[in-house]
Amino acid sequence: MPPSAFRCRFDVPAPLLAVSWFGLYVFAIGSLVVLAGWLQNIVLPGHPLTPAKPALLDTISVISIFLLNAVFWRSSVYSKSDLSRFIEQTGGSLMIARHRGRAKISEVSLEIKLDRSFLDYWPHPRGTQVEIVCGKEIVRGVGGYNPRYMRRMSTLKFSMEISAPNSKYIHLCSANYASFDDDVMTLRWRRELDATFGNEFGDWEIEVGEDDIALSIRSGSWEGVAFEKKVRSALEIIRRMCWEISAGCRKSLVHGPNT
Repeated sequence: MPPSAFRCRFDVPAPLLAVSWFGLYVFAIGSLVVLAGWLQNIVLPGHPLTPAKPALLDTISVISIFLLNAVFWRSSVYSKSDLSRFIEQTGGSLMIARHRGRAKISEVSLEIKLDRSFLDYWPHPRGTQVEIVCGKEIVRGVGGYNPRYMRRMSTLKFSMEISAPNSKYIHLCSANYASFDDDVMTLRWRRELDATFGNEFGDWEIEVGEDDIALSIRSGSWEGVAFEKKVRSALEIIRRMCWEISAGCRKSLVHGPNT
């Protein structure tokens, strides 16, 4: 089977993935116990501590359920290899160690922080972590009864160099109400980013300076194929925003700021 067959194909609800996560644990242990019983009967037949030989039908059932669950899991979570494949298909380059890395896709630079789809989930609360989101320090719970937090455990930051010496500094965040400084362009950006990446606090953040523009978004391996859709959308949006800013600055330089 080609390697491309083992890739993310679905966008599965988080509660269903939590059930699959639990099933992987249970049936992995069950498969090991059954296989250990067979091995012990082969190596130490007749030994007082050797258990009865497991039934063949039970062995096949346990291992089959585990393998089917593993295939379902792999097809439902967006892994590092899925992101690497996408970047290569777009002609980009990627350098990643463990779950952090950098990529370059044409003129767009990308900083990556990925979650661990299996190890980062736990069905009950197990602590907190402090993060800086939109310039504010917030405390997030790690682990919890609601598995949907796994859909927001990864961070991707897209950036592009621009030449806009006449532009104003812009800093927008999700879940922040429009300020009096917003113009038509930034209000349109807010609506588009909210619709694409979500409108909860920390779902997205954009910062525009004289030399570059940066767009940060949150996703997670448990979003499945929606993760890749967000990456595609972010690439399109930041390129279009860069063009809008550059075009606006050129117009201002030619006609004056009050034209």
